[in-house]
Amino acid sequence: MSNSEPINYGRYYWYVRVTKDIAENQEQYVQADEAQVKDGVLLFLQHTDEGAKINMAFAPGTWLTTFITSYQTQQS
Repeated sequence: MSNSEPINYGRYYWYVRVTKDIAENQEQYVQADEAQVKDGVLLFLQHTDEGAKINMAFAPGTWLTTFITSYQTQQS
């Protein structure tokens, strides 16, 4: 991979509504294959050959909702 190629962190782009102490506009976007909630922690996972890897995590009380905003197509 050359430096000009984008890094792929997952197939989906996720919208996360967060509290103002995280982002003034209360929005964050994350690229990941999957989202999970464990003990109130919002986890975004990337599936690799070695298994699932955490891309991003939001602590309990810092996030309000999340959903997929778009699907990233695979390009050859």
